[in-house]
Amino acid sequence: MMKSSSRTVSLILVPFLFLPLSFAVGCGAAAPASKAPDSAGAIPPGTSPAPPLGTAPAPASTNPFAIMGTLHEEPLAPVAYDAIATPLAAAPKGLVPPAPACAAYGSRKKTGKAKCDDALAALGGALGEADRAVRDAMLLDLEACKELPSGVVRALRVENAETGCGDVLAAPVIGKAGPSPEVQHALFGLALAARLSRTVEGAPKATPPFDKPHVLAFIKGPLGAWIATQAKLVEDLSTQASHLRGYGRAVAAVEAGLADLRFVEVVRAVPVPDAIAKDAELRGVYEASLDQMLEPRKERGRDAVLVGLKDLASLGVVKDRRVSAAREVLGKLYAGRRIDALDALLLPALPIPASADAPHALAARLPSFYAGIVLDPKTISDKDGLAALSPLGFPLSVRARLRAEPPPADVATLVARARLDLGRAYWRAVDFDEAAAAARLAGGDKGTSRDAELYLALAIALRGGPEDAAQMMRKPPPEGLGLGEIAALDAVTRGGGPYAGLAAFDAAWIQRVGAPRASGKAHWQDVAARFRKAEALLTAPADKTRAGDAAREAEAIAVEAK
Repeated sequence: MMKSSSRTVSLILVPFLFLPLSFAVGCGAAAPASKAPDSAGAIPPGTSPAPPLGTAPAPASTNPFAIMGTLHEEPLAPVAYDAIATPLAAAPKGLVPPAPACAAYGSRKKTGKAKCDDALAALGGALGEADRAVRDAMLLDLEACKELPSGVVRALRVENAETGCGDVLAAPVIGKAGPSPEVQHALFGLALAARLSRTVEGAPKATPPFDKPHVLAFIKGPLGAWIATQAKLVEDLSTQASHLRGYGRAVAAVEAGLADLRFVEVVRAVPVPDAIAKDAELRGVYEASLDQMLEPRKERGRDAVLVGLKDLASLGVVKDRRVSAAREVLGKLYAGRRIDALDALLLPALPIPASADAPHALAARLPSFYAGIVLDPKTISDKDGLAALSPLGFPLSVRARLRAEPPPADVATLVARARLDLGRAYWRAVDFDEAAAAARLAGGDKGTSRDAELYLALAIALRGGPEDAAQMMRKPPPEGLGLGEIAALDAVTRGGGPYAGLAAFDAAWIQRVGAPRASGKAHWQDVAARFRKAEALLTAPADKTRAGDAAREAEAIAVEAK
C-alpha cells in the first residue's frame, strides 16, 4: 500500500518540483542555507567578534554580578554607499499596479500648516498627526525645508503611506541630485519593497470537484502559470536590490523574503484531492512530501528575511512594521524557534523625558533610521534623548557618539536598557555584552542603581546565547541556547525592592526559553516554582496573570516529563 500511495502522491506533486526558486541573486540570500545569509556587517579585522554559542563563562560564585571573560564590542563602522544616479526602472511586466488609493500621494496638495521656520518642530508635529492623509500633506509642506536633509521627508512620506504605494512616491526622486547616497539607497529600497509587497498576491483558486484529474489540471494550468510569473517578478526585483546597502537593502530583503514565504502558504492552500484526503495514509504521505518539497523555498524566504533583519539590527531599528511582520511570519513557520521569545521578559518602564525641546520631542516620533540622519547625535545622547529614542530604537550615530565619549551613570543605565531591547529583538549576543558593560559603568554591580542592577543581571543571564537570530533559527543546539546564568537575577529577587518580581519572572522565563530538548521533570518543576514565586512578588495584575499562566504550563510539562 505504501508504494502505491507514494506513487499517487508523486503524480500530484510533480508540477511543484519545478516551482522556480526566486531571489537567486538579490540581497545576498542566494547562499546555501548552511552559510551565513550575508557578509555585510562582517566584523572587520582587528575587532572582537561576538562570542560563539554557549561560551560565556559562569560568573564567580562569590559575586553573582561579576562578569567573567571578555565583553565584546560591536563594530560601529559606518556603511559605505555608492551614489545612485539612475532612475527607478519601470515596473516589471505582470506586477500588480499600485492600489487606486496610491494615486492620492502623487497628486496631493500642500496644506501650508507646516512651516520651515522651525523645521524640526514642524516635522514632529506632522508625524504626530493621526490622520494619514493630513499627515502626508503636512510632510509635503516640509519637503523643501533646507534645515532637513534632502530626500528624508520624501522617504518619511513613503513610510507613512500604505505599504504598496512606496514606488509611487519614491520613483520621482530616485537618481536625482540632492539626497545623500544613504538616503538614495533608502528611497530605492523603499520603492522596491513596495513592489515586492505586491507580488505573490491574488493566487488563482481551485474549484470543485477536487478529484485527481481536476487538481492536476489546476496545478499544471492556472496555478503553475501564476507561480512562474510571480517567481520571475520576485527574482527581477531582488536583482535590482542586490546593489543596495544599509536601510534600503534591509527593507527590500525583508519584503523579498516575505514574498517567498507567501509562496509556501499559497501551495499549502491547494486543495488535497478527494482520494488522498479520505485516506489517512495517503494524506500523511502527501503532507510530508509537500513539506519536504517546499523546504528550499521556505529556507530561502527565511534567509532573505534574516538578511534584512541583520541590517536593521546594525542600524539600531527596534520598532518597525517590517520587523514586526518578519518576526511574526518567522514565528509561525518556525514555531519551535521563536524569534520573539525574549519579548516576554519584564523590564521597568522607561522614564518620561523631561525636555520638551524640538529635537527631543522629534526623537520620540522619528523612526530610528531617520533619527540617526536628521538629529544631531550630540543633542540626543543625553538621558532625555535616550528615553525618547529607546522605544523605537538606538541609532548607529548615537551608539558611536556614546562609544567615543563614555556617558555618566544615568545615561549609561539607559544605554544598557537600549542594548537589551536591541538584543531581545534580534538575539544579538554582542548587544547583551554591550548592555552588561553599560550597566556595570552605571554601578549595577555596586548597588548604586536599581535599574542598572536589574539590567546587569539580565545581561549576564542572556550572555553566551546564539550570535544572532540567524544562528538561533538555523541550528538550535539540542543542549539549549546557552542562556541561563541566572544567579544575579536570583540575587535581585532575594534583595527585595521594586524589581524583585521582575527578576524572578525573567529568571524563570530564561530557564524556560533556554531549556535543552532533553530537560526532565526536575527542570520543569523548578521553572514552575520560579513562576509561582514571581506571581507572588509581582504587583501589576497583567504580570501576575502571565506568571500564573506560565507556571501552569510548566507544571503540565513537568507531569509529562521523565
